[in-house]
Amino acid sequence: MWLVRLIRLPNLLVIALTQWLIAKQVLGVAYAKANVIPALNTLELWVLILATAAISAAGYVVNDIADVEIDRVNRPDRLVIGKRINIVLAQRLASGFALLSFGCSLWLAWRKDELEWLWLYPVFGGLLLAYPRWLKTRPFLGNLWVSICCAGVLGLVWLAERAAWAQLSVHYILSTYIVLVSFLTFAFLVTWVREVVKDLEDRKGDERVGRQTLPIAYGNRFAKGFVLLLTAVLVGLLLILRWTGLGNREPILLDTWSFSLVALAVILSVFLVKSTTNVAYHRISTAWKFYMLGGLFLLFCFKFFL
Repeated sequence: MWLVRLIRLPNLLVIALTQWLIAKQVLGVAYAKANVIPALNTLELWVLILATAAISAAGYVVNDIADVEIDRVNRPDRLVIGKRINIVLAQRLASGFALLSFGCSLWLAWRKDELEWLWLYPVFGGLLLAYPRWLKTRPFLGNLWVSICCAGVLGLVWLAERAAWAQLSVHYILSTYIVLVSFLTFAFLVTWVREVVKDLEDRKGDERVGRQTLPIAYGNRFAKGFVLLLTAVLVGLLLILRWTGLGNREPILLDTWSFSLVALAVILSVFLVKSTTNVAYHRISTAWKFYMLGGLFLLFCFKFFL
């Protein structure tokens, strides 16, 4: 059970599901209609998913190692490192996951004859190590980095499939482009919102170790205002998406999806404005996590839009 909590297994499953949906439900549907062969076969796709999940797991462990003292204050009942396992074991787990991810990436790059793309791994790994010790201590930078990572891991499949994607007709390229960019932007904004809400929740522990998160540097009121701004951009994205050509074939389906997400974003914003306790912030943060799953509905429905 402690390992499930340490590596955030539900989050890893969401990452895996999203990458699979992008490959099979978005790009795969377009490939099937256009008679294009995917760049990744099934085995290669699952190796890519495993590499992404493994490096994400390593990131979660590294973050928890850096946050031991903070978690003693903010969430002592959910503490794993220092309570269930020691730091040495946690460091070995992080190293193991990182090596597993690198091995998968190396195999995939060699198999696809794209070794020149391996430079992405040390760059990403270095920033991963810098996040909890440097980026996370800066207002905006830490949240921005996590949001980019969240959107980036979802875009890895698109990057790997770029050769096959380029073979699609203009119609299919435009349709897949709109869906992929919309969902990556959606994931980026939702992650940034949730990260700021988590900073509001963790303010007490962050202050104790001297971190300068957004609420600490500029105050809770400013942080809430920034969340409202991001949410407004998110709502705008959903409304713009509704008025694109993607909704011509299934307007009721898309209307229902868009209205539900817009309404929920507004409700969560109202709750955030009124919230003042860590318990309330935690509930809102959890709600935003499930909100991300609502975005997967777009990928499920893509076949109706072609």
